[in-house]
Amino acid sequence: MEMALSTPVLVVLFFAIFQLALILWAQASLSNAVGEAARYATIYPSPTDDQIIAYMENSQLGIDQTNIDSVTVARGNDNGRDFSDISVQYSVATSLIFFDGPAISLNQTRRAYQQ
Repeated sequence: MEMALSTPVLVVLFFAIFQLALILWAQASLSNAVGEAARYATIYPSPTDDQIIAYMENSQLGIDQTNIDSVTVARGNDNGRDFSDISVQYSVATSLIFFDGPAISLNQTRRAYQQ
């Protein structure tokens, strides 16, 4: 009787742990991709915004490109130093066995100073 009551709870718990692992993987992949794009933005001559975005999209490790909500490159000047802020938003759909959970939005931003 205890096995029949505890098995569904354990199965849902295992799926929740798996979903958390997928979210952490997506977060790590986005962090890596934005970091690589920030490094790419520092080269001379300075790449265009489209080149930086394309480089970031090619640096992602196994996440679904269709879940990217927005990618932006904002340029500015801070005390005479030019910089680029690279930002990305990504949605991760959560799902347990019996119901769908809310979509989780992940955000990453990096600032790269140009020489």
